Amino acid sequence: MLAIITAILIQISVVTTDGKPIKGAGVFCDMELNITDSAGHIVFSVEPGPHWIKVHKDGFKGFEGEIRFTAEEPNETIIMRER
Repeated sequence: MLAIITAILIQISVVTTDGKPIKGAGVFCDMELNITDSAGHIVFSVEPGPHWIKVHKDGFKGFEGEIRFTAEEPNETIIMRER
């Protein structure tokens, strides 16, 4: 019997240390790049499980690490600190 893996929509929010959204941040999910909108959000379609996330924006310290996404927990907020 084959297992069917269903993709999920995940949302990554990129904000400053005081919670303000960061527009125009580059967010890699595995090898796919997208840019945050004016609310600091980006959406990817992925299989559940761990994914390598890298975030960069001029003037901020970058983020790089593995984040596990599930259908029950499809959202993540990344806080960026100014340089």
